Amino acid sequence: MQEEAEEHAEEDKQRRERIEARNDAEASVRRAEKLLEENEDAVDDELREEIEDAIEDVEATLEDEDATTEEYEEATEALSTKLQEIGKQMYQQQAAQGGAGAAGAGPAGGAGPAGGAGAGPGAGAGDAGDGEEYVDADFEDVEDDEES
Repeated sequence: MQEEAEEHAEEDKQRRERIEARNDAEASVRRAEKLLEENEDAVDDELREEIEDAIEDVEATLEDEDATTEEYEEATEALSTKLQEIGKQMYQQQAAQGGAGAAGAGPAGGAGPAGGAGAGPGAGAGDAGDGEEYVDADFEDVEDDEES
């Protein structure tokens, strides 16, 4: 029985890798669709089309019952590469807005590498550029002791 398990160990490993690659591909499609939906205003039409084509390629690979691990991985990698373009595009848009002094530029002159689409510390704590000044302050709560 143990010999039989050892004989099939390589097959099991390949089957597991194929299933993991398929699951990764399915997750990539969901992630891409959500990213497109959440950032529809930030993504230009050409990039949107390229990403949708990459999604269709992954879905076609998922429909192919005979697809190999490598085919899943290649389709997923191509989609991931296209999705990275969204981040680049958003960063360039924010840099252009920050360079032009547009509203929304933070104290550091705009968004940094981690500043995609309203992300980062203080995001959503009030619209920057709304004319209000925010001050970070420390305070100490002191109780008054009444002396009798």
